[in-house]
Order: sequence, then C-alpha cells, then structure tokens
Amino acid sequence: MACRMFALERQAKIAALVASERRAAVPAIAEQFDVSEATVRRDLVVLERAGKLKRTHGGAVHVGVLAREISIDVRSRANAEAKDVIGRLAAQLVDPDDTIMLDAATTTLAMVGHLQGVANLRAVTSGVRTAQALGAVPGAGVYLCGGELRASTLSITGHQAEEFVRSYYADKLFLSARAISAEAGIMDFSEADARIKQTMIERSATKVLLVDSSKFDARAFIQIARLDQVDLLVTDKRPDAALAAALDAAGVKVVAPTG
Repeated sequence: MACRMFALERQAKIAALVASERRAAVPAIAEQFDVSEATVRRDLVVLERAGKLKRTHGGAVHVGVLAREISIDVRSRANAEAKDVIGRLAAQLVDPDDTIMLDAATTTLAMVGHLQGVANLRAVTSGVRTAQALGAVPGAGVYLCGGELRASTLSITGHQAEEFVRSYYADKLFLSARAISAEAGIMDFSEADARIKQTMIERSATKVLLVDSSKFDARAFIQIARLDQVDLLVTDKRPDAALAAALDAAGVKVVAPTG
C-alpha cells in the first residue's frame, strides 16, 4: 500500500510539474523524482489515461498546449496581408527548372499563387492544400507525401512521409514556423510537423524560412532548427536588434519589404 500511495503522490507531482512548465522530458522527470525512466514512462501512461497530460516522443506536454494547434482555416486568415507580402517575396527566389520543397504552413501556401510563370517547376510538399494550389501552376510537377493526415493542419506526417521526403533532393526549401527567437531558434507546436520539416531541411540545398513579424521573439513547444540551419528569412518587417544580431551571427540573410 505504501508503494502504491508513493506512486500516486509522484504522479500527482509529475502532473503538477507538466502543468506548470507546460512540458517536461522523461530524463528530467526521472532525475527530479529519483526514479528510472521506465517508471516515468509508466506514470505518463497513467496520467495520459486520466486526461492530465499528453505523451510525446521523449516526454509529455500539458493538454492546454495542444489546444494551440489552431485549425488551418483560422490560421490562413490570420495576418493574411503580411503572408501575401512574404509569399510574393519568396516566390521571387524560385528559378525556372528548380525543384523545391514546401511544408504545409499557411505562410508557405501564400507563396504558391505567385509562382505562375515559373517554367519546369517541380515541387515536393507535405501540405494537402499546398499540393492543390500547386496543381493550378501550369506545367508544375507536384509530389505529395504519403502518410498520416493531421486534420488540424492538413499536413501529412509520420515515418512514411519522412521516408518519402528522403527520396528527393531540392534546390530550395520553403518552410514556416510558429515562433523564432535569438535564444531558442525556430520552433513549432506540433512534434510531428517539426519532424517532417527537419527531414526537408536535411534534403535541401538552400533553406528559406517564411515567418511574419508576429512570430518574432515568441516560443513554441519544439525546436525545428537552429538559426544557422537556414539560409534566408523572408518576413514582412525587419526584426529587432537582438534577433537581427543573432540572425547575422548565424549567417542568415533577411529579406523584407523596403521602405
């Protein structure tokens, strides 16, 4: 009975920790409570079944964080004018005969309408709506990942999608994110989407990040990449001094409207 009560007490404390910190990794929990990682994983199973948290690869996240995975319809309307500006600037970086990769983000989707007239374009994407939009670009070859469909983002994720991406190599990658900061790099809320983006980074020569200025100095759940893993940042406004300095130190060129 004592061991059972100790387990219940520990699980309550773990739930409180995740609620307070919004997320926690298995090794850190194991160290804090002086138990094995296997014990922590069993505790997380119990807590997930009780609705206290959501297990992720390597840890757990508070259920409130998951609610921030806003639907694609809502996100497509947010900062629409800024996204169109970014999309137009990004499309100017695409050359005839390019093979490009695009993630499923609404900011990336905004560039597709500006790709009309790019000859012999080939595009690999994890976004269902992005693939549909690319289908309207005359002469474009469009390759959509197979895998698990995420209803909230209409993105294709999972190991099948990652293996699909590894079959190709792109001249340029266009991806977006939910946050960027000098300290934490480039971040997203979805672990599954982050993994497919990381795979795209591995399989592309030039990496172009598309984010509007509302994402500057923000935080999200998981890191997609360090700043020095991208080559260009396309945005609607130039970042403040601290982020600008970090981007410059990382060798990232900033592309933004003039004037």
